[in-house]
Amino acid sequence: MSAGRPEAGSEGDDVIGTTGVVTLAIPGGDTLGEVELAVGGGTERYLAAAVEPVELDRTVLVVGVRPGRVVDVEPWIAAPS
Repeated sequence: MSAGRPEAGSEGDDVIGTTGVVTLAIPGGDTLGEVELAVGGGTERYLAAAVEPVELDRTVLVVGVRPGRVVDVEPWIAAPS
């Protein structure tokens, strides 16, 4: 287990791999923004961190979960259908 990360199977792991939309721009680094994710048939907002800044309304992919309803995200571009 890496520092600051919950063990596999812990609360919030179900959002890893899901996509969502940035509702409060993510400045990057240690400063948090906010994303809205589809969870359990509805939507929920989570605090979000990213290595690089991510602008408002950008689609993101959840790549990790931290304690306190914080998710790690990366910008996401869906494959053309």
